[in-house]
Amino acid sequence: MLCMLLVQLPHLATAADASLKLTPEEQAWLKAHPTLRVAVLGHLAPYDFITGHKQMGFSIDFVKLISQQLGSKIEYINSSSHKAYRALLKDRKADLLAHIIPTKATDPYTLYSPPYTQQGDALVVRRNDTFFSTTEDLYGRKLAVRHHSGREALLKQSHPSIQRIVVKSVQEGLERVAQGEADAYWDANGPIVWHLRTNMVQGLRIAGHSGLTTPDQTQIRLGIRSDEPILQTLVTKAMARLDKVELAKLYDKWSGLPLPQSQKGPLALSQAEQRYLLSKQSITMCVDPDWMPYEAIDAKGRHIGMAAEYIQLLSQRIHTPIEVVPTKSWTESLEVGKRRGCDIFSLLNKTEERTKFLNFTAPYVEAPSVLVTRDDQPFVNGLGDMRGRKLSVPKGYVYEEKLRRYHPEIQLVTVSSVREGLSRVSQGEVFAHLGSLYVVVNQIQRSAFSNLKISGTTQYGHQLAVGVRNDDPTLLRILSSAVDSITAQEHIRIRRTWTATKFEHTSYDDLLVKVLVMSAVIILGVFLWNRKLNRLNRQIRDSEDRYRTLLQTVPDAVVVHHEGQIDFVNETMVKLIKGPDQQQMLGSSIEKLCQVDDESQLKQLCANDPSNDGSIPLLELQLLCNNQESLPVEAKSRAIQWGGKPATLTVFRDISERIRTRRDLLLAKREADKASQAKSHFLAAMSHDIRTPMNAIIGMADILKHSPLNDEQKHHVEVLNRAGEGLLALINEILDLSKIESNQLVLDRIPYALPALIRETIHIMAYQAEEKGLILEIHHDENLPTWLWGDHQRIRQILLNFLSNAVKFTDRGLITVHVEPHRDKEQVQIRVQDSGVGIPREMLAHIFDPFQQLEEQTSMRAGGTGLGLTICRQLVERMDGKIGVDSQVGQGSTFWFTLPLDEAPAPRANMEPQAQQLTDGSPQQQTVQPMRVLLADDSLDNQILMRAYFKRSIHSLVVVDDGGQAVEQFKHGGIDMVLMDIQMPILNGHQATRLIRTWERENRLPPTPIIALTANAMKEDAEKALASGCDMHLTKPIKRGDLMEAIESWQQR
Repeated sequence: MLCMLLVQLPHLATAADASLKLTPEEQAWLKAHPTLRVAVLGHLAPYDFITGHKQMGFSIDFVKLISQQLGSKIEYINSSSHKAYRALLKDRKADLLAHIIPTKATDPYTLYSPPYTQQGDALVVRRNDTFFSTTEDLYGRKLAVRHHSGREALLKQSHPSIQRIVVKSVQEGLERVAQGEADAYWDANGPIVWHLRTNMVQGLRIAGHSGLTTPDQTQIRLGIRSDEPILQTLVTKAMARLDKVELAKLYDKWSGLPLPQSQKGPLALSQAEQRYLLSKQSITMCVDPDWMPYEAIDAKGRHIGMAAEYIQLLSQRIHTPIEVVPTKSWTESLEVGKRRGCDIFSLLNKTEERTKFLNFTAPYVEAPSVLVTRDDQPFVNGLGDMRGRKLSVPKGYVYEEKLRRYHPEIQLVTVSSVREGLSRVSQGEVFAHLGSLYVVVNQIQRSAFSNLKISGTTQYGHQLAVGVRNDDPTLLRILSSAVDSITAQEHIRIRRTWTATKFEHTSYDDLLVKVLVMSAVIILGVFLWNRKLNRLNRQIRDSEDRYRTLLQTVPDAVVVHHEGQIDFVNETMVKLIKGPDQQQMLGSSIEKLCQVDDESQLKQLCANDPSNDGSIPLLELQLLCNNQESLPVEAKSRAIQWGGKPATLTVFRDISERIRTRRDLLLAKREADKASQAKSHFLAAMSHDIRTPMNAIIGMADILKHSPLNDEQKHHVEVLNRAGEGLLALINEILDLSKIESNQLVLDRIPYALPALIRETIHIMAYQAEEKGLILEIHHDENLPTWLWGDHQRIRQILLNFLSNAVKFTDRGLITVHVEPHRDKEQVQIRVQDSGVGIPREMLAHIFDPFQQLEEQTSMRAGGTGLGLTICRQLVERMDGKIGVDSQVGQGSTFWFTLPLDEAPAPRANMEPQAQQLTDGSPQQQTVQPMRVLLADDSLDNQILMRAYFKRSIHSLVVVDDGGQAVEQFKHGGIDMVLMDIQMPILNGHQATRLIRTWERENRLPPTPIIALTANAMKEDAEKALASGCDMHLTKPIKRGDLMEAIESWQQR
């Protein structure tokens, strides 16, 4: 018999769990396959890895639990790479993959189990790096990823602008970041945390979630052979029957890996909340250092008491350490919290003052408040008997705020601690002390106050909760869930530990006398109180009847509720939700009726704090109607008394129409933004495509202009040059107007010399005026400051427009520029007065509107788009100035504008380049050395033009057709400067510049000047060029003199 039993033991050990309820086919499959072949990688901690020739890891332990359910043995098959690992199912050499994340691509060889953990996504950077906040911050940076991990392909396909550094292991990726070879390492949360903890890599931190993956890309499952669907069913049944306690132990064992949603316990944190805690690492906490038995800081600096045990529970629940911020008193703790010096308070009452800097979880400790007097004083019937008497309370405690607001008749004495308050009562300095029952009993025992007694209670009981800084809603949600998860058994254990009261040195007879006296007083008090209570109840019922009648007649929907249950609804509410009659709604849940976004909204909706004065903000939420539709409403709550008990009155107002209007406006704005963006892109593209050939046209005209030509040829070249400049001015005006209308125009604020700016601008127009025989004059008030703050380029643009129009429309006479203080003395006015044709009165009101010109004959003579004055008006208004015109036909016009008189300090000798230019107009002359310049440009016309530019210079030019050739040519050496076009094949200018800068750093070479020479004229184009590593951005078309000046200015640096 014993032998038969021994023979049967192996079969008993491998039998499947009977609770799985297997079908005959499933039982037959298990009998035919007693061993499960499980594929593992062996090098992916903490999921599966090998230590001392032993398979270990979270996935290994999870597969063991599955095999125990199925009664199967396990044979592990190690693979050398991810590719070989997945091929094991295809080749039928394995039955299961220990861990796999399904991809979007169809895999005909693999079936999947339900998810058994979530692979959180994490990004590791150096400790002091702060560049990362969004996915876009990774563009152009070096990101290390594991080979064949799936992330490599995702970056290549969806984020090609991120530079990939492929590594063989997690450890290598972390080391690359630590050594500065990569900006960040991207991998699963589990392996990263495991390696940071076990390998002690220094100088790194987890920056948070990368934003590169979606939730469906993070669920880890078992992979199953596609030709074995019965095995998939068996695994699914086994996973459903796993013991939750065993699972919890497994997750705790392997560093708190995240549970899938289907397996989470009562504290089910979202992925966002888990990422928050991962990046937070620890939570700081303020406490009351002397408030036993609730809490205190002992002589060794430890947090002790009831709150300390609760906080330890919460810390375990969220797998995050909670650290105490040391303070000397409760008042100091409150001040630290107001300054955001700590994340939470361990336990405190909610008050209106504290809600200015804290949010609160649900209360987790409740206790009555009591009045303590000397034992030779009579018992007191609450705070009503304290009128005119001195009452001590600790400074900063909740009682202080409530007593000052609701009981000004009491003489309040604030003390530094409970002990000081009781001491003052004992010595007769104050009549009573107000405090928590548990706290005063504990303090009386510890301090041996033999002449004190508890004389009565008050209505201000303690509702103690965790206080969370109100700028951190995620932490509030996490701790609220943790507080709600505390079990009744845990509450009982902690409270029994810290509220058990011991009375010593009291004889039995003394105690009996005290009990009898107290009982007699209590009975007499109850009798008197009941008489008073009956009278008050009658008054309350009469008042409530009138209140109900009033609430039934108001046009808004009204609900009265208490502790989450509805006590009253009016007819308007019933109609609003198309619901049952009023009686059927009574007793139902306000939470089911109102669909709130978060728990804090529900708490505000149900507020019944007697200190609430109606200042709770309006809430927007959804009401669940009887037809299961949601109705958007606006809700306002305030605390009231209803049926003699505290309750909440909430008024709801239908805002469906407002929501629809808001949505329509938002859609309209989005469409307008799209149209504006499309227009901007079109104009930028148009500008680029026109500027590219214009560069050759204007450049060649500039070269011809300085060539030996006869008069007729010079005239032809001048016509060509004017036509090109006119077209360029048209492009610039259209771009300026586009920037202004799309709110993309950014004004500079730098010091500029106003007299120099005026002289320089007039000098530009002097040649045209002289050709027409016109006289230009300046009248400048010498009392004006020389240096002002502003955008001198835009001011010059406005003044040039005024002067250009004056020259165009004036055939003879005088043009005068007046610069003088405006009459309000806080602005400067600049006027351009001419003796030209003048403007008809009916045109003056529209002269600054877009596309407005004078009559056809005059406008044809002058040319232009009619945009110049519109742009001037927009620029002046953005500078907080005003613009206007005065004119009479046949007598001339006066255009004027004002600017803030914002005086700036005169720059020193090392002044900004703009200020230096506006001072003397001539750069310092230095000896120019020959340079070897590399030009990268795919346009043959521009190459020909640049060769012509350099032909008459001392510099030599090397020309390549694209960015790739530019990089290779640069590496050969001998290049003193690079002129880089941006839009090129193979590699664009930005990419080529980054590669050149990287090569220089790797070879420890000084940076070579790189000038972006491009037809992209927008401000953001210049910023992108500088960000990629260029030193200067020049916009095509560019003349030879301007280019040579830019090149030589860099040589002089």
